[in-house]
Amino acid sequence: MPFWDEIAASLGFKASRPKAKPEDINHKNPPSKRLRALYRRAGYAYDKVRDGRKWLTADRLERAAKDCPQLKDFLNSLLEFAGAEKLT
Repeated sequence: MPFWDEIAASLGFKASRPKAKPEDINHKNPPSKRLRALYRRAGYAYDKVRDGRKWLTADRLERAAKDCPQLKDFLNSLLEFAGAEKLT
């Protein structure tokens, strides 16, 4: 949920960011359901692929990884496989 404030602002309102890390809320009310409700509140339909591409671009992955430990582990696995330096 690292881009929550930006997403809410792009939809035209302010919404308080969920307090827990995405991995901690995933099973009860996952980020995708929270985003779907946020988009619905603004009168839009949320689509993971379409909207995810807008917010999770290559230049923002490191920022997202800081908020999402499982994403960081996944990215580091890919970087290690590619022989690149891992994220810190």
